[in-house]
Amino acid sequence: MAADDNDVQQPSQEVFEPLESTGQKGHKEMDGAVYDNGYHYYRYAFQSGNDNGSPSLSRARPKPNDADCEIRDWNAEFQRIVEGLEEADKQEKLNRYLRLSHLAQDFVYVAKTYGKIIILERFSKKKTILPVAVGGYAGGEKYIAQGILFKFAVDRHGIYGGDEYSAKAAANELKGLVGIYKTHTSGICVPLMTLIDFRGFRLIAMSILPLHKIVYGSHDGGKTVHADDPLFNRLMSEAAQKLNIKGHAVGPIDNPKFIHGPTDIEGHQGKDGRYYVIDFQRVFPPERPQDGQPKRSILYNLFRPEFVTKYSRPLSSDAMSGFGRLNKEEHNQEINDASDYLITSLVPSFAKRLSEKFAEKTKKSTEKVLDRSKGRVSHIMEIIQEVHAEGISFRHLGLVRSHCTHPELRELLFLEMTSRVIKYHHRMRLRAKIEEIKIPSEEAYKMSIAKFFNLVLGRGTEAEKYWQYEVKYGLNQKFRAGLSSEESSPEFRLNAGIDYAALFLRIQSHTGVKITSRAFQQLVKNVHQFTFVYPDIHKMSVKIKDMNITELNPAAHAEGMALYIQSMQSRGDEADRLFQLAMQKFETAWFSTLDNEPTIKSWGDALIAQALRKTGPERDRLIAEASEKYKSIGNYRPLVQLANNFFIQASRECGQERYRLIQLCLDSYKAASQMVYKEPTNKPTDTVKREDKPHKASPSDIQKTKEATKNVRDSPTVTTTAEPPKRETNATGNGLKSTTRHGGVRITPDEAFSLYYNWGKATCLHATLVKNAEDSGCILDEAGERFNLALVVLKSMNKSNSAVEFSAVLERHRETILCSLPCYPPEGPPNSHNDPNINLDVTKWVRLNDKSKRELAMILCLFQKCPTFQTVDIAHCPNITDSIINRLVSDKGGVSKSPYVVNGSKQVNMKTLETLRLSQSTLITGQIFQSTFPHLKHLNLSECRNVTDDVIAYVTRSCPVLATLNLSRNNRLVGLNHLQRLDSLVDLDLQDCRRLSVQSLSNIANSFPNLVHINLSGSLASSPPPLGPAPQGNHGYEPLVELMRKCNRLKTLNISGCKHLPQEVLLSIADSLLELENLNVSYILSTSRKVVHKIVHKCKGIKRLMLGGCVKIGDETISDIADNCPLLEVLDVTRCKEITSVTKLGEHCNNLRELCLNQCMAIPDASVISVVEKSPELEVLELSMMYKMTNDVLHALTKNCPKLKKLNLQRCEQITDEAMLTLSQFEDLATLNLQETKVSDKSLKDLFVGLVSLQKLNISNCKGVNYDPLEILSRYQVTMESLSMQWSSKFVLPSINSIVRHERCSLQKVDFRECKQITDDFIVTLASFCPSLEELWLDSCIKLTDQSVIRVSQYCNIRALRLTGVFRVTDTSIMHLAVHNPGLQVLALGKCYKVTDASVIKIAKFCKNIRVLQLQGCQSITDAAVMHLSHNSFSLCKLGLDACPQITPESIQGLTSKYPFLEVHQDLTKKQTRK
Repeated sequence: MAADDNDVQQPSQEVFEPLESTGQKGHKEMDGAVYDNGYHYYRYAFQSGNDNGSPSLSRARPKPNDADCEIRDWNAEFQRIVEGLEEADKQEKLNRYLRLSHLAQDFVYVAKTYGKIIILERFSKKKTILPVAVGGYAGGEKYIAQGILFKFAVDRHGIYGGDEYSAKAAANELKGLVGIYKTHTSGICVPLMTLIDFRGFRLIAMSILPLHKIVYGSHDGGKTVHADDPLFNRLMSEAAQKLNIKGHAVGPIDNPKFIHGPTDIEGHQGKDGRYYVIDFQRVFPPERPQDGQPKRSILYNLFRPEFVTKYSRPLSSDAMSGFGRLNKEEHNQEINDASDYLITSLVPSFAKRLSEKFAEKTKKSTEKVLDRSKGRVSHIMEIIQEVHAEGISFRHLGLVRSHCTHPELRELLFLEMTSRVIKYHHRMRLRAKIEEIKIPSEEAYKMSIAKFFNLVLGRGTEAEKYWQYEVKYGLNQKFRAGLSSEESSPEFRLNAGIDYAALFLRIQSHTGVKITSRAFQQLVKNVHQFTFVYPDIHKMSVKIKDMNITELNPAAHAEGMALYIQSMQSRGDEADRLFQLAMQKFETAWFSTLDNEPTIKSWGDALIAQALRKTGPERDRLIAEASEKYKSIGNYRPLVQLANNFFIQASRECGQERYRLIQLCLDSYKAASQMVYKEPTNKPTDTVKREDKPHKASPSDIQKTKEATKNVRDSPTVTTTAEPPKRETNATGNGLKSTTRHGGVRITPDEAFSLYYNWGKATCLHATLVKNAEDSGCILDEAGERFNLALVVLKSMNKSNSAVEFSAVLERHRETILCSLPCYPPEGPPNSHNDPNINLDVTKWVRLNDKSKRELAMILCLFQKCPTFQTVDIAHCPNITDSIINRLVSDKGGVSKSPYVVNGSKQVNMKTLETLRLSQSTLITGQIFQSTFPHLKHLNLSECRNVTDDVIAYVTRSCPVLATLNLSRNNRLVGLNHLQRLDSLVDLDLQDCRRLSVQSLSNIANSFPNLVHINLSGSLASSPPPLGPAPQGNHGYEPLVELMRKCNRLKTLNISGCKHLPQEVLLSIADSLLELENLNVSYILSTSRKVVHKIVHKCKGIKRLMLGGCVKIGDETISDIADNCPLLEVLDVTRCKEITSVTKLGEHCNNLRELCLNQCMAIPDASVISVVEKSPELEVLELSMMYKMTNDVLHALTKNCPKLKKLNLQRCEQITDEAMLTLSQFEDLATLNLQETKVSDKSLKDLFVGLVSLQKLNISNCKGVNYDPLEILSRYQVTMESLSMQWSSKFVLPSINSIVRHERCSLQKVDFRECKQITDDFIVTLASFCPSLEELWLDSCIKLTDQSVIRVSQYCNIRALRLTGVFRVTDTSIMHLAVHNPGLQVLALGKCYKVTDASVIKIAKFCKNIRVLQLQGCQSITDAAVMHLSHNSFSLCKLGLDACPQITPESIQGLTSKYPFLEVHQDLTKKQTRK
């Protein structure tokens, strides 16, 4: 921002008396930093009444104890205000913005006041403020006054080639500081800084920092390079990633350091514990020197921040310099490519767009000359904003002008270039004048300026020479190709016909010189006869350029934010009045610096907030205005977030309001997409007109849509100009995520996928609001285009064409993808060989999940247009029926008869289907398997409660090549009779099939002889031995032994939880399964050393061994495992308390990836360390309740296990807070359990900064955490998936707001048990903004009511809900929960005294997948509820009925007789008392 004397308000104190420093006394140097160790000052009293505006200075001694002599600590105030500013609630944010506004105004006022004195005394022998020696080679003299460091931007040592270029370097210093700050990297602090331009000199003013030691960069020209602090290294890497700065190796060849940014940047640890960054001059990479430019131009001719952040690949700050000698060919070539792209592609395309836009705006004007000149200046300001937003530096205005075709636009660019050349000449003359006269009086300078301005007016021989030689030479030197060949010729007069009024308006803006209004009016009236005299020069103002960022704009922006927040807290006319005042302040801040991106963003945010409070046309107008603001700075993210919010609101409304909201949603997505994707010119903006009533689309529109779809598929990043190379991951290993460039705005693949996918989903919802089937089909065609783009992005995220890898990419998005298949024309998909963007072998993948049958059927219809599906996923769809499946799949692939099908959509051909997932589809009976699936290889029928033995018999007949079959948690499977032999089946999952008989294993062995993997976990847990005499030694488990004998190629066997298996059965494993690799015998009581010894001696290929809960094994077993399992990768000995040492594992098993030692309390830390030191591939380590663990374990992990992904330290009480900080070095750590540890606020904050991949966190009952953990979490880890905070009493509503309102919030599981201060507002906010939430544990949250449960059931697809002790909950909310969440599996209602039979009846009727139901203490429950459970709950595994006095033993007996494997807990002797 630029400001003159009148732009900056004086500070709030009545009299501000600046003080004079006595020089270097009281200062010391360390690592090139300055420390404030106390100063002695003289006081200046400013005397008013001077006509020339110069201060009259009189020296006076201050009193020794005068309070006014205290030096203001600008940095401490600044850091206290900005820390946590964005996470604060509205009132706190308002207070901080007001304080920030006052601080910024005070800082600028003091800096300007003292800066004027320092500049005026530049060549004076008697200085009132003496220079100080504070280190640093470049730049001019340095001064300290009032806690501010001043530095002249002059080329004292000839480094830059002149003072003009040194001033440019100072401007780059400010840009670099702003760039680092705007990354909002929590943990990196920057100083306050401003630039002061006065009388031709530039001065840098910066707040003094409490620096302690250098930890990053170099302070001696690269001789010593620091990268000493891992945490700070990570912070700089994060900031560089956001700025698109490339990390690179620097320093000596034999000991290089990896730096993000320039080598001469400095990162310091402060005395206050903060990290500070200084020396920002070369943060942004340099441009390649152009023809005729010296090599040292790389020091000041840098790429603009906007260009760097948008460019397709990261660039090195040290390229083209001596610092970047390591890999210099690679770095320099990237700079060459970027420079070529800027000059040959970006500038021409921008000039073309600018010409077209200007031609539309230009109209004939009949205004007066002065008004027309001001209009031209206004146009110039808009051009400046657009040039900066595009990332083009002003030194390329000449190139822009050479490509512009509009004559008026060329004239405006000529005016701006000329004014900048004249500014340079003006500053050069002022510097010479101040060196000549050495006095502060203004008269001599005003006379010099008047004389120079007469030269500019161009009258007389001297003036003609000035224009002919100096101006023309300056234009050619400063602005490449700025003048045409005709304009460059000696005969051409540049000032002929020039608009002097507009020119002098721009000169005044650039130089700070103010002409009197009377003189300017005379100049405009008769320019050819006007002559400047020194009284015409009103004053010479100080020009201020401050940090120009959201939080630091000194006046207008901060005041605008304060007024905006106040308006949000008000109502009615008062709110509107405050909002209008805020808009005026934002406009003032914007006009002062047109390229102020943060101000424009805040302006748009305020418009959006106001729009959400309005309805109808007023809301639409505000949204349109906000969209224009965001577009002007190329920021699409707020529009995407706005569209997402509209979609959520539309999902909750109905009727016309829902239709209106979905229209706003689609318009917002479209506006965002236009920033990242340039749509083809032949693509219609909307296939269906969006008015109050939808209209029918024409056939031509449909054909255009199809053509557009093909264009989109052929070119996912179509633009009107040449694009730079595709973004690649940094080859030097800086870990930057792959990023794509779409239409000029850099966007990550994840963001691009989210944009196109959500846009498609909203379009599908729009289709459901249209009654006409043909119109619905046209809108669905549009949705297909969006999903197609989402698929293209997913394809680009996978570097290879491997089907396995790409399928894994799709799997990572399973929980968010509703449907993701492109909409192909009826004739089928294009040839995969001719379409590089779609791999047809792996992208025919669809996931359907919707509660509305109508919407579900329409989505099915959308994807029936591709008849060659290979994978169909309809998991977790409780409303899917056999009839819907029959619409999707047929044995002939014929035309569907669905009433929603349009344009001859085809059904999926069974002959091409390879994968079918139907898990938790409770209404499917398996009729579909009466037809043949000749190529089906993978089938998932887990938790399909209607699947019986007969259905599986059909499956084995209809799927002759089936390889994988998942039947887990199906309680209707008993004997598996009549199975067809399937030699192809290699993987069978029967986990938790509790009614499965032991005899069924014989049928499995006979039917599937080639099994390689089988899971019987929990299926034989309660199977009693058959009646009658059992074969000797096997106690009735002969079928299991037979299975192992016949399927002797088994590599995976899971029989965990089958606790009654005899030892003889386990011993037979070693005799039959010699190829075994993965064995799980956890919680089998007969597992002993003898069993394990025999298995590991005969099965030499064991890689995964699970022995959890096998209490009979000890140290001898560990020795056997270590000696005989060299390939071991996973070992679980949880709760094996006899084990006292695992040292041998470290000696022999060096491939360990997972080690679980939970509750092995006898193992010392030295033994664990010995394993850790020899296991570099370790990814999972669980040490829960191992009380002997010390800090040494974590230190050993840090040194030896860089790949660690999961760590469990629950109740490891000897590990201190200091050691916790070492965990921040694990970049891949995703799961961390710190329950009941000594973690503190500080270590928790540092952990969140470092653990960038953290997804699951447990910090329950951590008594050292005194601050709100959620507030800390909201700053650093917004992508958390699972969060457990039991017994926490520190957090409040604003903190959960900060987390869940983030656009990337992905919470799926939350555990807030015993958090008794949680209220309904807290849970409502959580549910409203976390649609992916599946598990919510709220036991003993006694303040919650029905409101929380109703909102959770409305907004979340909840699967597990625990409400034990939440006694305010009634039948109203539980019945609502049952109706709206049919996929519910776990529900705990213990001590919910108001719950009656009505709730249980609804649960039994609608929640067919319920597995665990806890009703302890619900004293109103009767036998009627049990009866309904017995009729409907086929999936129920556990039922808690303790202290339910109205339940009779007869009803329990009837229930257990029907479901013999149902665990019922009922103790009528327990007495429950109401709290």
